[in-house]
Amino acid sequence: MRSSKSPLLVLVASLVWLTGCSLVESNYVSTPGVDVSQYETYSWVTEPLAAEDSGIYRFDNSMRNALSAELAVKGYRWVESGGDMLLDFRLGLRPEEVERGSSVPPQGVEFDRSGNTNVDLNPTMDVSAEVVNYTRGEIVVTFYSPDQQQRYWEGSVSQVTEQQAGDSVEVREENIPGYVSRILNKFPKR
Repeated sequence: MRSSKSPLLVLVASLVWLTGCSLVESNYVSTPGVDVSQYETYSWVTEPLAAEDSGIYRFDNSMRNALSAELAVKGYRWVESGGDMLLDFRLGLRPEEVERGSSVPPQGVEFDRSGNTNVDLNPTMDVSAEVVNYTRGEIVVTFYSPDQQQRYWEGSVSQVTEQQAGDSVEVREENIPGYVSRILNKFPKR
């Protein structure tokens, strides 16, 4: 199902989490028996987006540039087609709404920004009910076999945050190389 939102609006909403104040989590999985360090080249699963796609194009372009730079440092080389591995990435976005204050247990415990971990509060603190909107964002990078039948390696970063005043596409775009570096931190060198 295709969203009716403009590509720039989708990009801005999707990247809101990149400058948040919550912790960034990174994970990876690799397929047993596959040693990706034995491969030399990679190709993209999809073609780069056209420049007229504005905001989404900027995200796509920033991701491809950051991934290419990081993989070059690790000894891998991009080829237009026929790479030893196929590379793809995706961005996930899930809005979360947390009502804070109205359901604080008597012990003075409240959900933190992620809504998953309890933190101690001053039990006498006057906390009024408040609904806070957060975004859980995730960037996933996947390496496939040339026929896309087998996933060789997959890494991701994710975090939960609320939109901050002063957030901008440019600031979030500047953070992409750091997030890609975190994703590929455990990706083997050649």
